[in-house]
Amino acid sequence: KAEGKEERVDEIIEASSDAMGSGLLKAPFFVRDGMSLPDSLARGKAAYRWFRAWEKQIEAGKFIAGTSQPTVADSCALRVVEDCVEYFGVEDVLGGLPNLRAWRDKFLNVPAMVAFMKSSSRMPSPKVEETSRVYSREVGDALGWKEPY
Repeated sequence: KAEGKEERVDEIIEASSDAMGSGLLKAPFFVRDGMSLPDSLARGKAAYRWFRAWEKQIEAGKFIAGTSQPTVADSCALRVVEDCVEYFGVEDVLGGLPNLRAWRDKFLNVPAMVAFMKSSSRMPSPKVEETSRVYSREVGDALGWKEPY
């Protein structure tokens, strides 16, 4: 439930999409095309600007859109945060962002999220090439994309 915060939920979803498109989703492709992994990941750090914005907007004890229960905005934002944590480490991403860190901890401890994060439904780590490549191929095939993904 968006609890009257639909506009905020929409803003976070759009910001999450922008953050992923800034380089996080593209990093494996940049590497495949000859760019070094550090250079490609540096582009992914553009997502951090959203983290600083979210840090200022998070209300104590609330989920990311200011709701008492998680919304789709939380799952979108978590995807961005977790991809960055995978690549750069939790301190690099969340150091100095206590509100965002508290939100992440709260959301990752929601029982349904705990179960999901352990399930096979979770998107595999982008750093583990064997599983991320299979996932990318399945998505690409389903969407009619041409190789290489």
